[in-house]
Amino acid sequence: MPVFFHKIPEGSNTIVCKSVVESTKEVALDTPNGPKKVTARTQSNIQFGLLCLVDIDPRTLGLKLNQELKGFKMSGTFVEDRRNQNEDGTNKMTTLQWVTPE
Repeated sequence: MPVFFHKIPEGSNTIVCKSVVESTKEVALDTPNGPKKVTARTQSNIQFGLLCLVDIDPRTLGLKLNQELKGFKMSGTFVEDRRNQNEDGTNKMTTLQWVTPE
């Protein structure tokens, strides 16, 4: 499964990746002030993941939105949420997967 650059959150050294490039469609939305053109995502089946590079600040890479990150893949291993725990004390899993080298 290919991996694409999504963003680098403010104050973070992890790269948020996604499994597909979202499609968008312009539509007219009826409002009390009349129709307004808006753009909406049409892709709903998307997996987000985190890529953690340990030897470089990812902001220095100059990555572009939707750029394919060749050599990386969604690992199938979900990221643990360190702030939320299950009843047995283990960390709950998020919906994000770790992104790892192929």
